[in-house]
Amino acid sequence: MEKWSGNKVALLLTSGLFCLAYIIWGWWTDSYQTMYDFAMAGELTEFHWPSGNALPEYMPGGTWVFNHLTKLLHIRWISFIMNGLLFVSVFLIFRLLWERTAGVPRWNRWGILLFFAGFFIESIVLYHMVRTTMFVGIAAVACVVFRSDNERSWFKWKDLPYIFLFGIAMWIRCNVHLFVLVFLSFGLLLHGRSLKPLTSFYILFVVAFGYYVNTVFMTDYSHSPHFSFMYDWEFKLYHVGNYEKVLDFSKMEGDSIRYLAATHGILGDEKHVNQEFFERINAFGKFSRFGPEQLKRAGGVFLHSMSENLYYIIADILLLLSYLVLGGEGIKGFRYKTLLLFFAFYGIVLAISILKMENRFLVPFQMVFLLFIVLKHKPYLFYKGKYIWLLLVFLLIDTPYTMYGTQQKINYAKDRYYDYRSTMDYIGTNYPDQIVVFNGVINPQSRPFEVFSERKYFSEIYFYNYYAVAVSPTFRSYLEEECSCDAGTLYEFYEYLSNRKEEVILLDNSERMDILKKYLSVISTPTYGFERVDVPDSVSQSLNNIGYQGDNVVYRLTRNTD
Repeated sequence: MEKWSGNKVALLLTSGLFCLAYIIWGWWTDSYQTMYDFAMAGELTEFHWPSGNALPEYMPGGTWVFNHLTKLLHIRWISFIMNGLLFVSVFLIFRLLWERTAGVPRWNRWGILLFFAGFFIESIVLYHMVRTTMFVGIAAVACVVFRSDNERSWFKWKDLPYIFLFGIAMWIRCNVHLFVLVFLSFGLLLHGRSLKPLTSFYILFVVAFGYYVNTVFMTDYSHSPHFSFMYDWEFKLYHVGNYEKVLDFSKMEGDSIRYLAATHGILGDEKHVNQEFFERINAFGKFSRFGPEQLKRAGGVFLHSMSENLYYIIADILLLLSYLVLGGEGIKGFRYKTLLLFFAFYGIVLAISILKMENRFLVPFQMVFLLFIVLKHKPYLFYKGKYIWLLLVFLLIDTPYTMYGTQQKINYAKDRYYDYRSTMDYIGTNYPDQIVVFNGVINPQSRPFEVFSERKYFSEIYFYNYYAVAVSPTFRSYLEEECSCDAGTLYEFYEYLSNRKEEVILLDNSERMDILKKYLSVISTPTYGFERVDVPDSVSQSLNNIGYQGDNVVYRLTRNTD
C-alpha cells in the first residue's frame, strides 16, 4: 500500500511541478543545445544523411533516428523525448524521497519534498541534454543505492529497470556520469558501505565510455588534426592563450596569419592549417594539457561557476551548519564525515573545472550531494518534528533565493532567444529569398518545441567556417554535395557562393572577418569580397548577443563582376 501511495504522490508532485513551472516560466533552451538539436534532426541540412552530428559521443546513432523521425513528422522529437525522460527521472526521485521518509513527521516529510522541488525547477524549465542525462543517471543510481542503508547485493532483478534507465543515460552522454559514480563511491566507502550496488552501473559506464573513446579518438577521427584540435589543442589556443610557447613563423610565408586564423576558430582549411603547420611553427613545443596555466584557468572557472550558483552553496552551507549543530540519526562521527563529504563534492567540482565546468552539469550534480546528505545522514533539521519551525525558516530563506537564481538563468535564455528571433526577423524581412551563411559561431536559438523555421525566409542557409564543422565527416559530405567542391580548402566554398545567382548574406564578427579576408588573400586569389552592411542599432545589439566570439556584423558577399 505504501508503494502505491509513493507512486501516486510522486506522480501528482511531478505532474504538478512540471505544469506549474511551465505556466510560470515556460520552457526555454539552455546554452547551445538548439544547434545540436537542429543538427540531430537533420534540419540544418534539409535531411541530408548523414546530417551533421559532428560529435558522436552524444547519442550514437541518434542522428539517424531523429533525422528520419523529423522527416516523417516535422516536430522536435529530441526535445520532447528528453523532456519525457526528465519527467520519469523527477518522478523516481520524488517516489524515492516519499518511500525513504516513511515514519517522518508529516510536515517534515513534506518539507523534504518541497526542498528538493525548488532545485528541480531549474532543470525542468531550462532544457539541455546534459541536464537530462544527469537526472536520468542520478535517478537510476539513487533508486538502487539509497533504497536501504545496508544494501550489499551485486544484482537484483528488481534493479533491472533502473539499470536499463542508466543505460539510456549512457546513450545520451556517458562521460559526465563518471563523477556521479566517483562521488557515490567515496560516500559509501566513507560510511563503510559496500560498493556492490554500484557494480552494474560501473560496468555499463565502462562499456559506454569504451565505445566513446573508440569512436571519438581511435576510429572516425584518428587522422583528423582538426578534430584533435577541437578536443585538445583548443584548450591552449582559446582558453589558455598565455601558456609558454616559442612560435616560429620564419619557415613558410603566411604562417602568422594561419596561426591567427586558428586562434579565432577559422579551422575549415585542412590543407593549410593542419598538424604539419602546428608542428612547423612550434605551436605546442611545450604543450602540457595539465600545466600551470590550465590549473590557473580551472581556478577561475571554478570561482565563476560558484558565483553563478551561489544559492546552491548557501543551501549547502546552511544545511551543513544546521546538521553540525543539531546532529542526525545514528551516524557515528557524523560531523567529520559530513565535512569530508562536503569537501569531496566541491573537490570533484574543482577537478572538473580543469576540463570544463558548466551550469548544466553542476545543477543536477548537486542533487547527488543533497540526496546523500538527506537520505543517508538524515539531519534532525528534516527528520525531527520539534525542529519544524527551523525547517520552515530554512525553506523560507533557501527556496526564494533558489528561485531568484533560477530566474536569472531563465532571463538570460529568454534574452538570447528574443535577440535571435528579432535578428532573423529583420534579416528575413530585408533580405528575403537570399542565401544566409552563419559564418561565425552564432548560435541559432529556439524554444524546445520549435522547429528550424528560418528556411521560410531564405532560399538557403549554410553553416560554414563554424569552427571545424566544415571538415567534420558527417557535415562535410552535405557541403560538398551542395557545392561540388572540396569543402576542406575553405576558399572553394566561397567561390561556390559567389557563383550563385542569389545574393549572399554572411553573419560573423568584424575582427574574425578581417582575419578571414587576410587569410584568403594569402592562400588564394579571391574572386569575391565581403562588404559590411549597416543595420539599425537595435538589430546590431541583438546580433551581438547571440554570438560567442565578439560583436557580430552583417556582411554581403561581393563578386568581382559587381
